[in-house]
Amino acid sequence: MAIEGLVGTFVNTLVLRTDVSGEPTFRDLLARIRDVALGAYAHQDLPFEKLVEELRPDRSHGGSPLVQVLFNFANTRFGRVDFKHLSWAPFEIDRGASQLDISLSIDPTVSRRVYLEFDTDLFDRSSMERWLTHYRTLLEAVVEQPGTGVPRLPLLSESERR
Repeated sequence: MAIEGLVGTFVNTLVLRTDVSGEPTFRDLLARIRDVALGAYAHQDLPFEKLVEELRPDRSHGGSPLVQVLFNFANTRFGRVDFKHLSWAPFEIDRGASQLDISLSIDPTVSRRVYLEFDTDLFDRSSMERWLTHYRTLLEAVVEQPGTGVPRLPLLSESERR
């Protein structure tokens, strides 16, 4: 087998495009996203690079083809692992540059942190800190008002609305 001697994390990016038109409730939007994700999982064995090769998207903007925003909910517990002659533990890496416009990763199990990576040519730190505050406001509203249409859910904090 070609990958027999390899060790590491192998991730295949699934490109998802979801219809957010109308005024779906958060529950309705989640159902749409679920349907899109299940459809994408049926083709998850297709390597991302092959998809890019087949679709030949416009690359003139210089960014990542097909995907500019990534959301990763890491709901798998990855902690320290000890073998007879090997130990493995996750650690943070500063790549020095963002691979996408925005990448948001949530780790609810091990570190219980939210990681935000962004292209500093497009966004500044204060804007992205404000964006995270808006995201939190949105999540709180979703919990409190799950039947409200997504476009009517608040993004601004209480102090920003005054």
